[in-house]
Amino acid sequence: MKKNLFCMWLSLLAILFSVNMQAQMTIGGKKEPEAFSVLELLNKGGLRLPQMTTAERDAFAVKATDKGNGLTIYNKTTDCVEYWNASRWVSLCDGTSQTTISPQPCVDVAADGTGCDQTFNVKDPDCPNGPFTISITAGSEYAALTDVDNVNGSFKINFFPNETVNIHTVLVRVTSSCTSLYKEFLFSQKGVDCSSMSYAVPTMTASATTLCAGGAVYLSVPANTANLDKLIWTRNGKEVARGINYYVATLTGNYNISMGAVGCNTNAANEKNITSGGTITPITLSALASNNGVICGTGKVTLSVSGNGTASVVWFHNGKEEKTGESIQISGDSSVGEWFAAVKDGSCYSKPSNSIQVTKSEATGQVPLDPSDVLVNGVPLNTFTKFCSGGSLYLSIKNQQSGVAYTWYNGNDVITANPFTVPASQSTISLRMVATDNSGAKCAAEQSVLKADITQGSTPENPNINTTSTLCKGKATLTVLNQGNYTYTWYKGGAIIEGESSNELNVTTEGTYGVTITNTTGCSSPMIEKTISGNSDGPNVSWDPLVNPPADQTFGSSITLTVTNSYDSSYIWTMDGVVVPNATGKTATIDLPKTGTEGQKVKIAVTAKNECGEKTIEKEITMNNGCPTPVILSISSAQTIVAKTSVTVSVSVDKTNTETYAWYQNATDSTTGGTKVGNGASYTTASLTEGTYYFYCIVTNGCTGNPKATSATTAKVTVTKNPGDILPGGGSLSGKTCFDVVQINNTDQCGTLASRSSMKADFAPTYTYTFTPSGGAISNFHFQFVESLGTGKIVDSYTTNNYNITIKYNADLYNTAKGTTNADAVKLDIYAIFNDAAGEKAVKLTVQIKDCMCCGAKINATEWREFMCHNLGADTSLPPLSPDPKLVGVYYYFGNSSPDATTALTGSNWKPENNPCPGGYHIPTQAEWQAVLTYNAKNPANNKTSIGDGGVLIGTSLMLPNASTLLSSSWQYLYWSSTSVYSGGYNYGVALFGGSPSSLQVNTAGSYKAPIRCMANK
Repeated sequence: MKKNLFCMWLSLLAILFSVNMQAQMTIGGKKEPEAFSVLELLNKGGLRLPQMTTAERDAFAVKATDKGNGLTIYNKTTDCVEYWNASRWVSLCDGTSQTTISPQPCVDVAADGTGCDQTFNVKDPDCPNGPFTISITAGSEYAALTDVDNVNGSFKINFFPNETVNIHTVLVRVTSSCTSLYKEFLFSQKGVDCSSMSYAVPTMTASATTLCAGGAVYLSVPANTANLDKLIWTRNGKEVARGINYYVATLTGNYNISMGAVGCNTNAANEKNITSGGTITPITLSALASNNGVICGTGKVTLSVSGNGTASVVWFHNGKEEKTGESIQISGDSSVGEWFAAVKDGSCYSKPSNSIQVTKSEATGQVPLDPSDVLVNGVPLNTFTKFCSGGSLYLSIKNQQSGVAYTWYNGNDVITANPFTVPASQSTISLRMVATDNSGAKCAAEQSVLKADITQGSTPENPNINTTSTLCKGKATLTVLNQGNYTYTWYKGGAIIEGESSNELNVTTEGTYGVTITNTTGCSSPMIEKTISGNSDGPNVSWDPLVNPPADQTFGSSITLTVTNSYDSSYIWTMDGVVVPNATGKTATIDLPKTGTEGQKVKIAVTAKNECGEKTIEKEITMNNGCPTPVILSISSAQTIVAKTSVTVSVSVDKTNTETYAWYQNATDSTTGGTKVGNGASYTTASLTEGTYYFYCIVTNGCTGNPKATSATTAKVTVTKNPGDILPGGGSLSGKTCFDVVQINNTDQCGTLASRSSMKADFAPTYTYTFTPSGGAISNFHFQFVESLGTGKIVDSYTTNNYNITIKYNADLYNTAKGTTNADAVKLDIYAIFNDAAGEKAVKLTVQIKDCMCCGAKINATEWREFMCHNLGADTSLPPLSPDPKLVGVYYYFGNSSPDATTALTGSNWKPENNPCPGGYHIPTQAEWQAVLTYNAKNPANNKTSIGDGGVLIGTSLMLPNASTLLSSSWQYLYWSSTSVYSGGYNYGVALFGGSPSSLQVNTAGSYKAPIRCMANK
């Protein structure tokens, strides 16, 4: 065979090479090839590919050459066509993965689901360590995977019992994460053996074989079918129901029945092919049965239906069509079972009504029930022909029999509320009352009105009742305010109050009272209720004798009055007829007139009011010109501030009359001998220098005699030295200097909220600031800080440890800094204070908290990244966006952590352990500097070129000062990156440099010293 195949290929090659390379040819006949064909094989046989086992394929020489792409073989081991894709063999059978599982998939699982409980292990030579994704892609209704281990590649499969004769197949897919390729494995389960199920097959009948749109077809077998629990209804071979003698089909298809299992014990004669055709109007039928479907002895039960309109009604008994008519009577044992109704129009049937279970009782006699005793709103039920939508029906029974339960129904629904409101959603109502013997000795009796119309628009409005919520002196009156020709029905606790029919009801007991109103058409409103509880009386207000201020008062004073009252009331206080604000209780403090005529009378009145009445009492006050002495209630507590910062002291006062204030400053804790410094209820100053100060206040009333009062104590203010007055020292203070609260500012100046969101300040952690001495001995080292908002407004707490201060910021800064910009940022000045050989010195670091971008720039179209505002070693107390020689800082050789190094460390990127930036910051990489140049505008900060006097403004919030004169006359700017590159036989540090803002670039910089600007970590 192989020799023949070889000869055929050799002949084919000879033919191909014997003709022009542009030629086309056909093998197997004389037909001209199609225009798109080079070689065409006619259908007189197939093309047989080289046959190889997997072992022979793997040893094939194609793996050693790149010229075998597309080589195709037939794998005899897997019975699949495979092709070589330059790196591996790809199967055309079931996915492109080389995955295998062991053991082989189960193909003979028992119908009960047993026989496939082993663990299957996955192996893929292209992905030896996984992980894998293992799932069922088809047949998940037949089985489920368990114990799935996607990491190591193993699983089990659990088959559900197969209750059909059909074979169940399940396809498991394994996808390898290394290649994203998959392979699928087929499992199968046997169907049931019908020979073990010898059940007789009943005969199926159908109401029709045409399913009308919106309707149904009724299929049934005899209700007494043997082994009914084994009967299975199928549609198109799939189970739809079991264990019932009828089925309502609402979908087209082939219907049949099986016994025991789907496909077993079927009868071809039973098959009903239900097709679509015709239309029936969709309706909702409601079926009713008298006496709740109980046939009593030889009596009868009436079945009736509503909702059919004028359409013909048919009745089904146990699923089989049996009677016709809107109302039918049934009796006897043969009528026991399930009944429902449907509308029939020609051969079309509607969907069914609700089902009614009809039963048989052997009770004798019947509960006596006189129709005249079954009352609705006091009128016999059988006299009604219509009801009012939304109307109220009081349902009652006269001459009730003991041992009998009386139950009212709206159709089949039990009525639980009385009075009953006629549902507005119904167009007809079947109102029924069934009397049932609790002992079961007698048959139930029923009175009803079936399918009575419900009229719209004739029900009176709801009653509007005016009353008190309590009895007043043991009485209350309920009054209906609705105007019209009405009659009234009053209730207490849901029961009618006999003999009360007017619009007023006088009561003397607590309870829940209701009323309905009935118009001339006989329609009654819904019942509205009011609850009356408790017993009260009108207010008995009087002046409290224990609170009895003098009847004579001076102008400008105040008076406190109290009343007594035994009953809950509201209060209104007035002075000369004008309501006193904020005086609503039994006690009121009233400010009397400040000026007036000697002997003037002022009338104070209070009115107490409740549901049972109101009462007003008055008190007359005679005014005189006596001038009250002011009272100073309190003065500010002691404060500590920094020199030349703001401080405020204040007092609270009482008994004032056109008062004036005088503030005095003292060197001692004394309320005499001070120097007057201000007027007003408070005094603010920002001129205090280091020391201790005492303030006191004298308040003088402007009325006759000008009485005055002096504060009993002083307000102590301790002023510490302002560290801003200390001479600057050497060294550096570093740490996070800018916080953007990202609240409301959304401008070009401050940056959009979206671009700044990733850099939002986080005040949950603490922040550490470190002082690094410049050399030389120092002593008396300590930290001090000044808060622009006042003590405690910015710093919540702090700790110090040698040269470190760790600060916890106040979380309320999100609110206090909201809306601030660079111009009005909240500021914290941190000072490292110490003594060197020349005396006391300080190094300052300013922290800004604002609703505005910090120093930084964009690093892509949407992301903004923070930079330190100053070069390392620069004067951090200076504004960072205005060029100044002190902003240049110190210079570093590439790769060194100290500016004192004398040579560069090239040969690799700047090592992390040599990073001179403080915690949270790093030297930008080459790519980061390049991104800064790409995504930001670059403009001169000014036009000066000498060291530090000029600078480039990158974007709007990053200024790099000119630092060129130590480097090259042609370079205005040079800033290190952390990247090193190999160039010209040497490793050089990469830097940001250029002769002008417009010529900035990132490239190798050689062996120079350059400043560093640190960038925040992401």
